[in-house]
Amino acid sequence: MEDKTYLFIVNPISGNGKGSRMVGKIHEVMKDKKTVYRLEVTKAKGNAKEIAMNASEDIIVAVGGDGTINEVVNGIAQKKKVLGVIPSGTGNDFIRNLNIPVEADKAIEIILKGKEKEINIGKVFEHYFINIASVGLDAQIASEANTLKKHFNGTYAYIAALIKVLFSFRYMKLVIKNSDKTYVLDTMLMAFCNGRSYGGGMKIAPEADMSDDLMDICIVKKMSKLKLLILFPTIFKGKHLRFNEVEMMKTSKITLFIKDPLKINLDGEIFTISKEEYEFIDFKIFDHKIKVLC
Repeated sequence: MEDKTYLFIVNPISGNGKGSRMVGKIHEVMKDKKTVYRLEVTKAKGNAKEIAMNASEDIIVAVGGDGTINEVVNGIAQKKKVLGVIPSGTGNDFIRNLNIPVEADKAIEIILKGKEKEINIGKVFEHYFINIASVGLDAQIASEANTLKKHFNGTYAYIAALIKVLFSFRYMKLVIKNSDKTYVLDTMLMAFCNGRSYGGGMKIAPEADMSDDLMDICIVKKMSKLKLLILFPTIFKGKHLRFNEVEMMKTSKITLFIKDPLKINLDGEIFTISKEEYEFIDFKIFDHKIKVLC
């Protein structure tokens, strides 16, 4: 892929500063390659999306965690760009789906080899997600974990956030529509999954396939907090499906009707919406796939 041009978008604060250390590593590897490349370091939240959206290069490489990848995807979703990833986050769940190595040297080599795979991305109102969107307990946990990641790695941040949020969280009454059927559900959480895992390795949708044009929907219905504490560790191995309160379905689109203010987790990025903004929102597979180097 020597005729291709590359843009590396680096989040310097990802992985507690690991991202900033990637700058020298990338220059070191790329200096001997017969390729044209550019490197940009993000300066604020949202900057990665802006840089990606305005990029002229063929291959856009996200250097950071799942949040950085999400921003880059939102910048290139409607463009004919190819996505590359050099992981430097704390959770790094997206790369687990495509067997992209954690080691920077190996990740760069995969990018330069140029083997592409087309995958789906999801869309919610005007935002895209590449891995998992969710509402409920885990969106609250993700919000808290974003703060705790300053002190813990991805998995431990989510565990600490769970303990903190669990004692104050109540179940949600959700009204959803799938095809022609409408459901009213008392739920603890609902995850809309393109990928298999989130939260630093929690296999919420162990059978999810990023290329099948479908989302795997995981619904955890109302249960006691004690039972939820028992269920939580089983998600890391995908064994939560044996609980009666857990339901899975596959669909390309599902509608959620908004009653109360709601936090939505998109690849670890948190958005809060209200009924005044949206009466309902669609979680759906976007019309076009994107190409990823893996």
